[in-house]
Amino acid sequence: MSQDSVAFGATTPASLPKHVCTPFQTTKDVCHLKFSSEFDSGNLKTVKFNQQANEFCCYQTRDAQDTVHEAPYTTWFHFSVEGAKPGEVVKFAIMNMNKQLRLYKQEYRPFYKVVPTSATDESAFNNWQRLPNPASGKPIPDENMMQLRFKFKFDSHFLGQMPRAEGDESCGFKVYFAFCYPQSYVESQTKLMQLEARTEELKSKDIYFHRELLTQSLDKRRIDMITISSLSDREDRKRDQPMHFTPRTVPESGAENFRAHKFSYERKKIVFVSSRVHPGETPAQFVWDGFLNLLLSDDCRAVQLRSQYVFKMVPMLNPDGVARGHYRTDTRGCNLNRFYDEPTLEAHPSIYAVKSYLTSQKQNLKLYLDLHAHASKRGCFIYGNHLGSCERQLANQLYVKCISLNSPWFEYKGCDFSRKGMSGKDKRDNGLTKEGSGRVGIFNATGCTHCYTLECNYNEGLGTNQVGSCTGVNFPEGSAMANLFGESPINGYEGMKMKFDRYVGNPSRMTTPKYNREMFCNVGEGCAIALLDMAGSNPLSRLGGTVPTTNPSRGVTLASSNWIGVVNEIKHEITRKRGEWEDIDQSVEIDDGGGGGAGKENQFAERWLDSGDCPMWKWAGDVQQWKQPERRGSMAGQRARGGAAGGGKAGGWSMVVETGAKSSKRSGVPGALRRRRSQQQKSNAADKIKALPEADPALSSAPPPRPPLQATQPEQALAKATATESPMKCSQYVLEKDRTSLSLPPASGSSPKVGPGLGSKQIFRTPQKGARSSFLKPGKSVGSSSVQPLPPGPASGRYKGLLKSGSAGPRQGFGGENLW
Repeated sequence: MSQDSVAFGATTPASLPKHVCTPFQTTKDVCHLKFSSEFDSGNLKTVKFNQQANEFCCYQTRDAQDTVHEAPYTTWFHFSVEGAKPGEVVKFAIMNMNKQLRLYKQEYRPFYKVVPTSATDESAFNNWQRLPNPASGKPIPDENMMQLRFKFKFDSHFLGQMPRAEGDESCGFKVYFAFCYPQSYVESQTKLMQLEARTEELKSKDIYFHRELLTQSLDKRRIDMITISSLSDREDRKRDQPMHFTPRTVPESGAENFRAHKFSYERKKIVFVSSRVHPGETPAQFVWDGFLNLLLSDDCRAVQLRSQYVFKMVPMLNPDGVARGHYRTDTRGCNLNRFYDEPTLEAHPSIYAVKSYLTSQKQNLKLYLDLHAHASKRGCFIYGNHLGSCERQLANQLYVKCISLNSPWFEYKGCDFSRKGMSGKDKRDNGLTKEGSGRVGIFNATGCTHCYTLECNYNEGLGTNQVGSCTGVNFPEGSAMANLFGESPINGYEGMKMKFDRYVGNPSRMTTPKYNREMFCNVGEGCAIALLDMAGSNPLSRLGGTVPTTNPSRGVTLASSNWIGVVNEIKHEITRKRGEWEDIDQSVEIDDGGGGGAGKENQFAERWLDSGDCPMWKWAGDVQQWKQPERRGSMAGQRARGGAAGGGKAGGWSMVVETGAKSSKRSGVPGALRRRRSQQQKSNAADKIKALPEADPALSSAPPPRPPLQATQPEQALAKATATESPMKCSQYVLEKDRTSLSLPPASGSSPKVGPGLGSKQIFRTPQKGARSSFLKPGKSVGSSSVQPLPPGPASGRYKGLLKSGSAGPRQGFGGENLW
C-alpha cells in the first residue's frame, strides 16, 4: 500500500490547487528524449547531450535563480524523462550539484518512479524507490560543487507491455527522477482537503479535526494549521481569537476562515509540530505524516494522546520553496529557520505567524517540534537546547530518550544538547546564527522546556535500537516472534486499523538500514508515543517490554529499560557532559591540575549530585568519581590522564578525589608549559588564600567536612583479591556511613562489582553491559556489607490497559518532583 493512502480517503476533491510554473520549470527536447520539470516541486534548468561521453548533462536551478536573492543551493532535482526506446540504457550527469560527497560515499542513490504515458491521473502512481544501480559523485576543483552520475535502463517490464500507438517505438512510460522521496505542495493540499471532507466521520469517533488558514506565503499560497484532539474539554461556543495576520476569508472559496475551538488548556496542553521550513528536506514531511497517522487512528495510544493534549500541526512552513523546487530557501532566498528571533510579517509571514501564535499560548505550550532532514550526519536524531537548570535538562533529555525506546530508527546517541548548538554560525547562511532557529527562538520567546529540532538522514542510520514489545498486548499463542525480526513496528495500516506487527519489539542490530517512507513515519509515531511515556499514561508502553531474539534456540529473553533505568542513564550522562558544556559558575576558579574540562566536570558533579537539587537520586555525602583515560593524543585523554586534581591510579584508572597529592602521571603537555602552568596555579592559590578573610563557621553555607570512611576487613580483602582484574567502565555510586549501598544505572543491566581500594577509601565499579565477570546479586552479603536493589519508583511496573480519566499522573522523582 502506498504511503499516500495510509490515513487519507480515496475520494478526490472536486477543486484542487493549481500549480503555476516558474520560468525555469520547462520542457526540453534533447535528441530523442523529452525532459520536463514543468510541475510542482520540479527542478531542471537545461539539458545538453555530451556525444563523446554518451550522457545527458543536466543543470539544476539555484534557489531564487536570476534574482537579487539568488542562493547557492542546487541539491534538489526533480524531473521526468520520456521517449526512450525499450531496453535503452540512458546515462545522466547532474553537473552543478552542491557537494554532498559524504552522502554518496554511503551508497546513496536517487529515487525514481514509473508512470504510463497514457495516464490521466499521475497521482495514482506513487511507487517511488531507489535506483537499482549506484550513483557516483565527483567533486569539482576549487568549487563547493560536484557532478553526480547515474544510469537507468528503460525496461518495459516495469509496467508490462504498455499499449502504444502505431509507429511509436517508445517504451510506453515516462520515468521521474528526484533527489529524495518528493511530496509537492499540491499533494499536501490534496490530502488535507480529503481529511477536511471527513470531519464528520472523524467526529463520530470522538476525534476533533479542524483545518484553518493560518496565513499566506509571499506567493499567496496557503499555510495551514491543523488542530487535533478529543471532543472532551472543548468549549463549543468559543473559538480562538482572530489574529491580525490571519485572513478572515478563504481566498479560494470566499468562505469564512473559522479559527479552531478553544479547549480547557489547564487540562490539555498544546503540542506543536511543524515541517518543511527547508523545502528540499522531504523526509521531514513523512515524519509529520507518521505523527498525523497515529493521531487519527483507532489505536488506544492515539485515544490517550487526544484525551491529554491539543495538537497544532503545520505541514509546510515554506510552500513557495516547495512549489518552486528550492532546496533550502523561500522566494527571496531566505533560510526561514534563521529568522525566528526577529521575524517580520512582510518578509517571513509563516515564521511570524507561528511565533506570534505560540507566544500567545506560551503558558499552555508543552512541546515544540520542528522537523528537518540531514545530508551528512547519519541517523535520525535531535538537536535540543542547553538548559541551565539540572532538573529541566533532565526532563529535556528524557523525552528524547523515550523516542528512542519507541522507534528502532531513532538514535539517541547522535543527539546534541550543547550550548554551542544554540548559537553556532552557518557559512551558507551569510553568518546567521542558530539563535534564529525554531527551537532556540521559540524557547527564548516562551520558555518551554521541550523545544527540539528533529533531523533525519536521507540515506541511512548507524544501527537499530533495541525496542521492547508493547506491554499489555495479548499476543496470539504460538506466534513466532523471531519471524518478525527486522520488521518495522509500523508496517502499514489497513484503513484506519493498525496491523498486529506494530506492537512487536525489535532487537538492536549493528547494521545500517536504508531508510524508506515507513521508517520516517515510524519516527514520527515514536515522537507522539514518547509523550505518553513522559506522562506515565501509556496504555501499551514499551518500557520494560520483552525484546524478540534473532536466535530462538538460545532461549534468551531480553527486556528493555524501565522508567527508573532510563532516568538513571540520563542522570549519568548529564553528569559526564556538563563539564564539557561548561555549565559551571564562571566566577569560581578551579585548580584542576591543568586539565580544564575534568575540573569543571568534577565541580559540577559534586555540586549537583550532593545537593538537594537532584530529584531522581539519593546521594550520600562522600562521592568519588572515576574517569577512564582515553587514547593518547586526544585532548580528552590528556585531561583524563593528567588534568584531574588529586588523581590517583588503581587498576589502570585515574581517580578524582577531593583532597590528596597530585598525580605523577604525565599529562601529555610539554614539560616547560606544564611547569609554568603549575607555578601559575600555585601562585593563584596563594593569592586567593591571602585575600580570603577569616570566615565565620556559623555563616558558612558549605556543609561541614565528613570523617573518612573505614572499610571493613572483609571489604579490604575482597578489594585486594579483585585489584588485578581487567578494568571495566565505571559510573557513579553511593557510599553511606553505616553500610555500603549501591545505586546502579539499570541501563547496564547488571549488578555492581567491588573494585580496588585506595587508602581508607573503598572504590566500587559497575561493569559495562556485556562484560564477562561474576557479579554480586541484590541482597547478597559481602562481609559486613550488602548490595541493596533500587527502590521502586511511582511509575514502575507495566501498564495493564488504558488508564481511567484523571488517573494519568506526571512522571515524578523519588522526592515527588514533577518532571513533565
